[in-house]
Amino acid sequence: MKRNPRRRPGGPTLKDKQSEETRRRLIAAARDLFDDYGYHAVSVSDIARAAGVTHSMINVYFNSKAGLLYQIVNERIVIDTTAATEIAARSGPVRERLESIVRVFAEHDLRDPEQLAVTMSYFWTWPEETEAENQLQIAQVFTPVKKVLCEAIAESSLSAQIDPDVALRAIFAIYTMGLRAGVYGNASVEDCVAGIMAQIGLLLRLPAAGS
Repeated sequence: MKRNPRRRPGGPTLKDKQSEETRRRLIAAARDLFDDYGYHAVSVSDIARAAGVTHSMINVYFNSKAGLLYQIVNERIVIDTTAATEIAARSGPVRERLESIVRVFAEHDLRDPEQLAVTMSYFWTWPEETEAENQLQIAQVFTPVKKVLCEAIAESSLSAQIDPDVALRAIFAIYTMGLRAGVYGNASVEDCVAGIMAQIGLLLRLPAAGS
Protein backbone atom coordinates (compact mmCIF):
# COMPACT_ATOMS: atom_id res chain seq x y z
CA MET A 1 0.00 0.00 0.00
CA LYS A 2 1.34 3.40 -0.93
CA ARG A 3 1.75 5.68 2.08
CA ASN A 4 0.46 9.24 1.88
CA PRO A 5 3.65 11.35 2.08
CA ARG A 6 1.72 14.37 3.32
CA ARG A 7 0.68 12.78 6.59
CA ARG A 8 2.91 12.13 9.57
CA PRO A 9 1.54 9.29 11.77
CA GLY A 10 0.25 10.68 15.04
CA GLY A 11 0.62 14.30 13.94
CA PRO A 12 -1.56 16.91 12.22
CA THR A 13 -2.47 16.33 8.60
CA LEU A 14 -1.89 18.85 5.86
CA LYS A 15 -5.62 19.63 5.99
CA ASP A 16 -5.38 20.28 9.72
CA LYS A 17 -2.52 22.71 9.17
CA GLN A 18 -4.38 24.49 6.37
CA SER A 19 -7.49 24.80 8.53
CA GLU A 20 -5.52 26.25 11.43
CA GLU A 21 -3.80 28.70 9.09
CA THR A 22 -7.16 29.83 7.71
CA ARG A 23 -8.52 30.37 11.23
CA ARG A 24 -5.42 32.31 12.20
CA ARG A 25 -5.63 34.57 9.16
CA LEU A 26 -9.33 35.27 9.70
CA ILE A 27 -8.78 36.14 13.38
CA ALA A 28 -5.82 38.41 12.56
CA ALA A 29 -7.68 40.19 9.75
CA ALA A 30 -10.85 40.67 11.80
CA ARG A 31 -8.93 41.93 14.83
CA ASP A 32 -7.19 44.62 12.80
CA LEU A 33 -10.34 45.69 10.94
CA PHE A 34 -12.50 45.81 14.07
CA ASP A 35 -9.87 47.89 15.86
CA ASP A 36 -9.52 50.30 12.94
CA TYR A 37 -13.14 50.72 11.86
CA GLY A 38 -15.41 49.23 14.52
CA TYR A 39 -17.33 45.98 14.44
CA HIS A 40 -20.47 47.18 12.64
CA ALA A 41 -18.56 49.03 9.91
CA VAL A 42 -16.76 45.86 8.83
CA SER A 43 -18.45 43.24 6.63
CA VAL A 44 -17.69 39.53 6.37
CA SER A 45 -16.51 40.25 2.81
CA ASP A 46 -14.03 42.82 4.15
CA ILE A 47 -12.63 40.28 6.59
CA ALA A 48 -12.43 37.48 4.03
CA ARG A 49 -10.74 39.75 1.50
CA ALA A 50 -8.12 40.83 4.04
CA ALA A 51 -7.52 37.21 5.03
CA GLY A 52 -7.35 36.01 1.43
CA VAL A 53 -10.19 33.48 1.74
CA THR A 54 -13.87 33.24 0.77
CA HIS A 55 -16.38 34.79 3.17
CA SER A 56 -18.08 31.40 3.67
CA MET A 57 -15.05 30.33 5.70
CA ILE A 58 -16.19 32.63 8.51
CA ASN A 59 -19.34 30.54 8.98
CA VAL A 60 -17.39 27.30 8.59
CA TYR A 61 -14.91 28.11 11.34
CA PHE A 62 -16.73 30.60 13.58
CA ASN A 63 -20.48 30.22 12.89
CA SER A 64 -20.83 33.98 12.19
CA LYS A 65 -19.07 37.34 12.34
CA ALA A 66 -20.12 37.56 15.99
CA GLY A 67 -18.54 34.15 16.57
CA LEU A 68 -15.30 35.43 15.09
CA LEU A 69 -15.40 38.41 17.46
CA TYR A 70 -15.99 36.02 20.35
CA GLN A 71 -12.75 34.20 19.55
CA ILE A 72 -10.85 37.49 19.43
CA VAL A 73 -12.24 38.52 22.83
CA ASN A 74 -11.26 35.13 24.25
CA GLU A 75 -7.66 35.56 23.15
CA ARG A 76 -7.41 39.02 24.67
CA ILE A 77 -8.71 38.03 28.09
CA VAL A 78 -5.69 35.83 28.86
CA ILE A 79 -3.55 38.79 29.96
CA ASP A 80 -6.30 40.08 32.23
CA THR A 81 -6.77 36.66 33.82
CA THR A 82 -3.07 36.67 34.67
CA ALA A 83 -3.41 40.06 36.35
CA ALA A 84 -6.43 38.85 38.34
CA THR A 85 -4.49 35.78 39.49
CA GLU A 86 -1.71 38.02 40.81
CA ILE A 87 -4.25 40.09 42.74
CA ALA A 88 -5.83 36.98 44.25
CA ALA A 89 -2.42 35.90 45.56
CA ARG A 90 -2.03 39.09 47.59
CA SER A 91 -3.07 39.52 51.19
CA GLY A 92 -5.64 42.07 52.25
CA PRO A 93 -9.35 42.54 52.90
CA VAL A 94 -11.74 40.41 50.84
CA ARG A 95 -13.63 43.38 49.49
CA GLU A 96 -10.46 45.16 48.41
CA ARG A 97 -9.11 42.14 46.52
CA LEU A 98 -12.44 41.35 44.86
CA GLU A 99 -12.85 44.98 43.79
CA SER A 100 -9.38 45.00 42.22
CA ILE A 101 -10.19 41.82 40.28
CA VAL A 102 -13.54 43.18 39.13
CA ARG A 103 -11.82 46.36 37.95
CA VAL A 104 -9.32 44.36 35.86
CA PHE A 105 -12.14 42.53 34.09
CA ALA A 106 -14.31 45.64 33.71
CA GLU A 107 -11.47 47.63 32.15
CA HIS A 108 -11.01 44.80 29.65
CA ASP A 109 -14.69 44.37 28.81
CA LEU A 110 -15.49 48.08 28.56
CA ARG A 111 -12.47 48.82 26.38
CA ASP A 112 -14.86 48.59 23.43
CA PRO A 113 -18.53 48.79 24.53
CA GLU A 114 -19.72 48.06 20.98
CA GLN A 115 -17.86 44.75 20.89
CA LEU A 116 -19.08 43.90 24.38
CA ALA A 117 -22.70 44.46 23.32
CA VAL A 118 -22.25 42.16 20.32
CA THR A 119 -20.66 39.45 22.44
CA MET A 120 -23.39 39.66 25.07
CA SER A 121 -26.04 39.35 22.36
CA TYR A 122 -24.24 36.39 20.78
CA PHE A 123 -24.22 34.77 24.24
CA TRP A 124 -27.91 33.84 23.74
CA THR A 125 -27.63 32.45 20.22
CA TRP A 126 -24.30 30.64 19.92
CA PRO A 127 -24.11 26.87 19.28
CA GLU A 128 -23.98 24.28 22.07
CA GLU A 129 -20.28 23.60 21.59
CA THR A 130 -19.52 27.29 22.12
CA GLU A 131 -21.63 27.26 25.29
CA ALA A 132 -19.63 24.32 26.62
CA GLU A 133 -16.39 26.11 25.75
CA ASN A 134 -17.61 29.30 27.41
CA GLN A 135 -18.56 27.52 30.63
CA LEU A 136 -15.04 26.15 30.89
CA GLN A 137 -13.60 29.59 30.20
CA ILE A 138 -15.80 31.25 32.82
CA ALA A 139 -14.60 28.73 35.39
CA GLN A 140 -11.00 29.48 34.44
CA VAL A 141 -11.42 33.25 34.36
CA PHE A 142 -13.18 33.32 37.73
CA THR A 143 -10.66 31.02 39.42
CA PRO A 144 -8.98 34.03 41.11
CA VAL A 145 -12.35 35.08 42.55
CA LYS A 146 -12.97 31.55 43.84
CA LYS A 147 -9.52 31.54 45.44
CA VAL A 148 -10.32 34.72 47.35
CA LEU A 149 -13.70 33.33 48.46
CA CYS A 150 -12.29 29.98 49.61
CA GLU A 151 -9.46 31.62 51.56
CA ALA A 152 -11.87 34.06 53.20
CA ILE A 153 -14.20 31.22 54.23
CA ALA A 154 -11.26 29.24 55.63
CA GLU A 155 -10.13 32.30 57.60
CA SER A 156 -13.71 33.02 58.75
CA SER A 157 -13.74 36.36 56.95
CA LEU A 158 -16.80 35.03 55.13
CA SER A 159 -19.56 32.81 56.45
CA ALA A 160 -18.89 29.06 56.24
CA GLN A 161 -22.45 28.72 54.91
CA ILE A 162 -21.41 30.35 51.61
CA ASP A 163 -21.01 27.85 48.78
CA PRO A 164 -18.15 29.25 46.62
CA ASP A 165 -19.51 27.75 43.39
CA VAL A 166 -23.01 29.12 43.96
CA ALA A 167 -21.54 32.49 44.94
CA LEU A 168 -19.44 32.54 41.77
CA ARG A 169 -22.50 32.08 39.56
CA ALA A 170 -24.25 34.91 41.37
CA ILE A 171 -21.17 37.15 41.08
CA PHE A 172 -20.95 36.42 37.35
CA ALA A 173 -24.60 37.42 36.93
CA ILE A 174 -24.08 40.60 38.95
CA TYR A 175 -20.98 41.44 36.96
CA THR A 176 -22.64 40.88 33.58
CA MET A 177 -25.65 43.03 34.43
CA GLY A 178 -23.40 45.65 36.03
CA LEU A 179 -21.61 46.24 32.73
CA ARG A 180 -24.81 47.23 30.93
CA ALA A 181 -24.57 50.73 32.39
CA GLY A 182 -21.23 51.07 30.63
CA VAL A 183 -22.62 49.82 27.32
CA TYR A 184 -25.99 51.57 27.24
CA GLY A 185 -25.66 54.35 29.81
CA ASN A 186 -22.13 55.61 29.13
CA ALA A 187 -21.17 54.90 32.74
CA SER A 188 -17.45 54.93 33.51
CA VAL A 189 -15.50 51.84 34.51
CA GLU A 190 -15.34 53.16 38.08
CA ASP A 191 -19.12 53.69 38.18
CA CYS A 192 -19.71 50.14 36.92
CA VAL A 193 -17.24 48.68 39.41
CA ALA A 194 -18.88 50.60 42.26
CA GLY A 195 -22.33 49.31 41.29
CA ILE A 196 -21.09 45.74 40.91
CA MET A 197 -19.26 45.78 44.24
CA ALA A 198 -22.28 47.22 46.04
CA GLN A 199 -24.28 44.15 45.02
CA ILE A 200 -21.44 41.70 45.68
CA GLY A 201 -21.07 43.28 49.11
CA LEU A 202 -24.73 42.57 49.86
CA LEU A 203 -24.46 39.04 48.50
CA LEU A 204 -21.42 38.15 50.62
CA ARG A 205 -22.29 40.46 53.54
CA LEU A 206 -18.97 42.24 53.22
CA PRO A 207 -18.05 45.20 55.43
CA ALA A 208 -18.50 48.55 53.72
CA ALA A 209 -15.49 49.98 51.94
CA GLY A 210 -13.11 51.71 54.35
CA SER A 211 -14.64 50.16 57.45
